[in-house]
Amino acid sequence: MDEATVPHSQWLARGAAAIIVLAGMRASFASSAAPVYLGVLEGPQVAPTQPHPPVSSRVHVRVVFRREGSAWKPMPSAFGTLAALRDASRHYPASLAWTVVYRGRDIGHVTSHDPGVLHWYADAGTQILSTPATDIPIVRDGAGNFSDDDTPARRRPLLLVSAPNAGDPQRWQPTVLTRAEAAKAAAALRVRVPRSERCQAPEQEPVRAVPYGNDSIQVLRAYRDKEGEVLFGERVADPRANCDFFDDPTFMDYWFVMGRQGPVRYLGRQMTPMEAADVDHSGKSAWIFYTSRGEDRSGYALYYDDFAKVATFEWIDH
Repeated sequence: MDEATVPHSQWLARGAAAIIVLAGMRASFASSAAPVYLGVLEGPQVAPTQPHPPVSSRVHVRVVFRREGSAWKPMPSAFGTLAALRDASRHYPASLAWTVVYRGRDIGHVTSHDPGVLHWYADAGTQILSTPATDIPIVRDGAGNFSDDDTPARRRPLLLVSAPNAGDPQRWQPTVLTRAEAAKAAAALRVRVPRSERCQAPEQEPVRAVPYGNDSIQVLRAYRDKEGEVLFGERVADPRANCDFFDDPTFMDYWFVMGRQGPVRYLGRQMTPMEAADVDHSGKSAWIFYTSRGEDRSGYALYYDDFAKVATFEWIDH
């Protein structure tokens, strides 16, 4: 039977079968697509303790988030025992190729691989760089913002994406708050920190709570996008407090985002903005922050979908 004599019903059946096959091929391609990972190119963070120097005692990669569907998920990091830590590599890819992102631009490429057995909790998520040292990008500007101790950092952490996603379509830029914005920012901080403190001597009670003026509020940094949305951090900087308690929430840094018309939204505290980039090729910029919370917890927080969603990755610094 030639094509001219094939009944119409058989043509319909063949067409339906072709559609099913094509749909199956598309589903197969989609399921086989490589997942997108986010990492951070970090400088040395801890001492090279012997006999097993930590991976994080040298320049290294830390794999922190993975894209699953429409959400970013943190990589495993809560290894509560040394046995679990030594088996950590099974949760991570054997190797990854990265785009290095700084200020929304592709500034280079590196590769990393599985470090093998880990001996330190501070190494959660780390991988060893395969790229020659001379080809690893270094940015020193702003490195001091990411130092947790008295030793100044020599390089700042840089965002890594396992895909060529480096743009900043919202064009975030450093800015200064207007007088009206500063008033809204001060009101938002007072929701989190209603009063300052007074102490007779540092680290000694009793503590007396007192009101504070806007002149005791320090705006840490502020960024504005092309639509006028503002990201900013602030804290109470009261020279008369004289308290100096460790990890006192009264004097921590707090971060907010403010729309042109909408309310001020609180994001989190004890964190430092690191990079804004379209990490999932959605046309929107996500923000990644470095976090330092408590005595020995460090990590990263990723805010995406216009700050509506957040993923956090943390490790213990020992």
